[in-house]
Amino acid sequence: MRPPKHILFVGENDAAMAPLRFALQNSGPCYTVTSANSADEVCNLLTEGSFDMMLVQLPVTPLEPFLERVNKIDSTFPVLTLNVINKPGMAEILDRIKVMTARKRGPKTGSHHREKAV
Repeated sequence: MRPPKHILFVGENDAAMAPLRFALQNSGPCYTVTSANSADEVCNLLTEGSFDMMLVQLPVTPLEPFLERVNKIDSTFPVLTLNVINKPGMAEILDRIKVMTARKRGPKTGSHHREKAV
């Protein structure tokens, strides 16, 4: 059996991410979730741990410098940003997570993958 995919949740409001966290954790042994609330915490976790992707709940202020810091740690790290105003349905989010965590990542240098806000 494959090890679970490890997703890093980033957002200023843990309650807004609770339904998605619940859906992921109850979709079988496929996902584990770790939460972070600040850019410093995210950078420490990314440096110390092994994550398959990051899910960012907007607004993370300011977004561009935050993503630049993540990119310096791992330029190939997949990031999905969620806009709470135009938030897609749970099924669509879970489908995107499934696809993004299934991708094979290359070396730490080179092109990177970023999903735009949905």
